[in-house]
Amino acid sequence: MCENDEIIIYIAADVGAVREQRLADCLEDYVKRNKLVFPSPVEVVRDPSRKPRANFKEIQFSVSHSGGIWVCGVSGRPLGVDVEQCRENCMAERIARRFFHPEEYRYLERLNFSTKAFFSLWTAKESYVKYTGEGISDLYSSFSSVEAGKLAGEINGIKYRHFPIKEGYSFCVSSKAARPVTFVSWE
Repeated sequence: MCENDEIIIYIAADVGAVREQRLADCLEDYVKRNKLVFPSPVEVVRDPSRKPRANFKEIQFSVSHSGGIWVCGVSGRPLGVDVEQCRENCMAERIARRFFHPEEYRYLERLNFSTKAFFSLWTAKESYVKYTGEGISDLYSSFSSVEAGKLAGEINGIKYRHFPIKEGYSFCVSSKAARPVTFVSWE
């Protein structure tokens, strides 16, 4: 893995059809910022499950997009990112009942299924499963981002942190340890 533990978060307007090129640009910028040298250009490849990854293990990334925002986290160590536009009337209670751990459901119930609380939980869980590579599945309710009635800041030993990136959005980063985060806005 890369010596640099910093996480760089690239934020841009959702780039639709050119997402792959934007991702390649982020990886190239990360290589330049960290003065990394590889025997060939860094490229995005697909693993057997079709998940995108860099062709060098020293570069890890995670991508998310919602409501017109595209986010890419890049680091020398595994990470997961998720961004969600916080939409009212998102069926929070129904989704929480189906996908969330009972402790998370009780937490949201106590907060009247507040949109902000719901999306804070959702982005914590989503960034965690992106970190682990598991994705959303029936196991989504088997782990909790809530402990003792509040956001725990970690799931199964993996730290998660929320950062404000734009009004009306929830954004979360999961990583093994709380590492420095730098934001780069690309418009």
